[in-house]
Amino acid sequence: MERFVTQAKGLLQCADASQALFRHIKIQEFNKNKVYCSDGEQKPYWCYVIDGLVGAYQYFEYETPYMHWATLPGQTFTGTKHEYSGSSHGLEIRFLKDTKLATVHLQHLRDLMDKHTPIMRLVNVLRQRRFTTGDIKSRVMARNAKDRYSETLYEIPAIPAILNNNQLAQYLNINPKTLYKSRKKEINR
Repeated sequence: MERFVTQAKGLLQCADASQALFRHIKIQEFNKNKVYCSDGEQKPYWCYVIDGLVGAYQYFEYETPYMHWATLPGQTFTGTKHEYSGSSHGLEIRFLKDTKLATVHLQHLRDLMDKHTPIMRLVNVLRQRRFTTGDIKSRVMARNAKDRYSETLYEIPAIPAILNNNQLAQYLNINPKTLYKSRKKEINR
């Protein structure tokens, strides 16, 4: 929680906005492998990852699941397409490690953003960080499978540092054998 409070206060720079936001925050803990919301389900909460790891999966018949995104500590996600949406991601969101979240209902968050400009700034900054990571991942995914690991290692090193081999293969949409060869190649550099 301390990380969230420090980051929020630093971005908010307003005691009234901080107090208003913290009054609505609920701390929740989830076990590894628990599904937060299923494909098509809506969970109208804004979530800040205090500790743990969250991933969003798409499942295909006869293929391994594809991890669209991973949310690390210090990052946010929503159980809807975005903070202003009532529609589903169309993805299964699950906890990849035991995870602690700071959550606020999206309607409360919207009301708070209307009343406190600094809260809107906080949400926008954290959303932009999420989109930036998504943009980098899109560029990585445009590479051939053999180069995705090294590009991820260079562009977003927190991802290979926190995901296990199976999760990383799903995140990069590559065969675990290709990941193994790519890791071996990087070690030998």
